[in-house]
Amino acid sequence: MPRGRLPKGKKAQTVRPIRSVLRTLELLKALGELGAPAGISELARMLGLSPSTVYRIAYTLQSEGFLSQDRQSGKYAIGPTFVLIADRWSGRRLLEAKARPVLRRLADELNESAGIAVGRDDSVVFTLAEEPRNFLRVHLRVGTPLPLHATAVGKVILASWSDAEVDAFLQSHPLERYTEHTVTSPERLRAELARIRATGLAVNDEEFVSGVRCLAVPVRDSSGHVVAAMTVAGPASRMTGEKLTRCQAALVQAAREVSAELGYRGGDETAAAAQEDVLAWLTAGEAE
Repeated sequence: MPRGRLPKGKKAQTVRPIRSVLRTLELLKALGELGAPAGISELARMLGLSPSTVYRIAYTLQSEGFLSQDRQSGKYAIGPTFVLIADRWSGRRLLEAKARPVLRRLADELNESAGIAVGRDDSVVFTLAEEPRNFLRVHLRVGTPLPLHATAVGKVILASWSDAEVDAFLQSHPLERYTEHTVTSPERLRAELARIRATGLAVNDEEFVSGVRCLAVPVRDSSGHVVAAMTVAGPASRMTGEKLTRCQAALVQAAREVSAELGYRGGDETAAAAQEDVLAWLTAGEAE
């Protein structure tokens, strides 16, 4: 039987797997190997367990959506919760596989950091990042939850939500100030989200970290849903004028490529992002 070790910092001792969990996993694996629905008796024979034990495991898994039961035959199959989890993990791996070479090229072309971020609960998290060769560069922290309202990638995710979802978020999450440029007014954030929906382009003008400026655009899957946000980030001292406009064009094109690789064949929502005057946007923000 396989054995594990306690996490680092804990007292060293042998940890044995939990038998009930192993039986549950064995049942799921048995259904996976069959590739078809199965009844309690058949599963009990396969697993070498009593029918009553298999029934209790199957009932528990069904109650949480990991199994589903056909009412007529009584047989069990993999359920919607299991399928949803598998779909999300496979989708994320596909996203990262398609985005990695595009981000590397983007970082090399612009000499700035590039990354992909996804929504996670009430935050946004970078799942992939590529850094330039520059000594002075922005470090995109993979795996660290970041605020939705104060980052360009977060605002892309927020803009993909419905008005009701945004309202619920604003009611339960005060807009924390990180720098003097952070948007802390719900009204101003709603107006910015409307602009992002119309143009497909989000800007973080030193709103989370002073001295850092970012652009972000959505990445869509085959159904047209926004599954991630792609960004280019750099020191505000470099992200100005012609360089900022060049970053905008390259970012929009990169997001188009990744979305196409994910099967997106809809209208070109990135066209507006390519035409948006990002310099005018920043000027307007400064005026506010």
